[in-house]
Amino acid sequence: MAEHSPSPSPQRAFYGFVLYLVAHLSFVIYVIWAFLPEEWLHTIGFTYYPSRHWAVTVPIGLLVIFILAFPVYMGLSLYKTAHLTSLDTITDNYAIHTDVKKNKVEDQITPIADLCISDVNRRLYLNQETQYS
Repeated sequence: MAEHSPSPSPQRAFYGFVLYLVAHLSFVIYVIWAFLPEEWLHTIGFTYYPSRHWAVTVPIGLLVIFILAFPVYMGLSLYKTAHLTSLDTITDNYAIHTDVKKNKVEDQITPIADLCISDVNRRLYLNQETQYS
């Protein structure tokens, strides 16, 4: 059974290099198709290709999708976030809280623990000068 690891391997290096080459070759073909005159494309041997309309439509469409998707994603995440007065933010006696400032050790990952909502808000929304006072 193979172990899944993020470490580099020869297969990943090969696939990454092939993907790199295919991406650059695709971009060069796209630029040639989009900017060269039709007569030059016919002399090269390209006789059947999509309309030049798609050379502009597809990138603009992808840009519009990205521009519209980002605010929708942010709005949905804000919509799904519980209010501070919600019952979902109530904790119980079995929650594990740690004092990050007191237990901070250099170059060490902090242990897994529950985050207190007031500490999260203090770190996110207070100024840096008043954050640790």
